[in-house]
Amino acid sequence: MELAWLVIAIVLAGALAVIVVGALMAPDRQHDMWVELVSRASQLIVLAVAGSVVGAVIHDRDAAREDERRRQAFLLGFIGEVETAYTQVKTARRLLRAHGFDHPRQARLTTEQVAGYRTQLALLNEAELQFETLARRVQAVPGPFGAASAVVATELGAIHAYLNRVLRDWQSEPTAIAEGGTSMPLAGWLSFSQFVGYGDDAERAFREGVTAHVEATELEIHRLGAGS
Repeated sequence: MELAWLVIAIVLAGALAVIVVGALMAPDRQHDMWVELVSRASQLIVLAVAGSVVGAVIHDRDAAREDERRRQAFLLGFIGEVETAYTQVKTARRLLRAHGFDHPRQARLTTEQVAGYRTQLALLNEAELQFETLARRVQAVPGPFGAASAVVATELGAIHAYLNRVLRDWQSEPTAIAEGGTSMPLAGWLSFSQFVGYGDDAERAFREGVTAHVEATELEIHRLGAGS
């Protein structure tokens, strides 16, 4: 806009200079020259205004496209964080089972089993905190999520609540499992036992507590256009 008016000013100044010189050289044509100057100036002003309007529209369109591109990138990154935390939960569950904690046993625990147990519980705890952080982020910055912000925050909050129940006994008794001992103390950890257990009930509980909420979160975000 400013550039357009600057060009007009320069052109008009040049035209005015030509008119003045012409008037001095041909006094009898001063009136015609001034009429021509006004006509040309009017045309330049119309062209400048039209160009400025078109330029502003194009600028706003490009700015809107860039904002949308950034929003899409943010949403895709957010989905990536959800997937990473979900994968961490599934991995911890699988490795706890592999280390023999799918149900309480009388057998003495080895150093490897106890180390694996502690590592996976720490990773599970980390994933729980990540879901909590993601839910709070949506609540704190709902803009990119639009009308889906409340749903997304609720779904992620539900995962955090489920994992919190799974980890509650471990957080209360972090030394219950030790080398040379057994895994029998886990018999009273109902949420944890269901988390690592096999069978239809355990699988259903995990799906309802984690998987279904992850799928609902991703569906809501994809509905916003992420990845499309």
